[in-house]
Amino acid sequence: LEGFNLSQSEEKYAPPGQQWEIRYNKTSTKSAVVSVLGRTKATQKVMSVGEVLRSPETVGTHVDVEGWALVVGELEKKILQNGDAVDSRSILLADSLSAPNKHLRWMLWDKMAQQYGPVQLNRRRVCITQVLVKLWDRVPGLSSGRSVKVLAEA
Repeated sequence: LEGFNLSQSEEKYAPPGQQWEIRYNKTSTKSAVVSVLGRTKATQKVMSVGEVLRSPETVGTHVDVEGWALVVGELEKKILQNGDAVDSRSILLADSLSAPNKHLRWMLWDKMAQQYGPVQLNRRRVCITQVLVKLWDRVPGLSSGRSVKVLAEA
């Protein structure tokens, strides 16, 4: 950014914990717009499978999703476009065990695919953080995620 400088806040005027100020060096500017490029964990809403399916704007983003692992596939080797082989696992995720007709395919890759199998996930409720929403053959699906938490049954 041009025209901005960073300076230490004056303690008697700054809110508690604020140590730095960003100042603009032109007096004619009335305001500046600052856009936040990422979300923090505190503001991330956990979505249901149905919400992801109804929200095409989530494609290409990372979201937190909660659902039931209906079917947990076996560990498979997939060949990537560059020729490398990687472990993968396909899981069908739904909002409930009794309504499996609306589901998402959740693909696990490499270490996550090795770590989470039928023993850990089959017919269990899970929360996946920062999972990537993708389109496979024009159908929304989920890819890996930052972490997986197996939740207590409700």
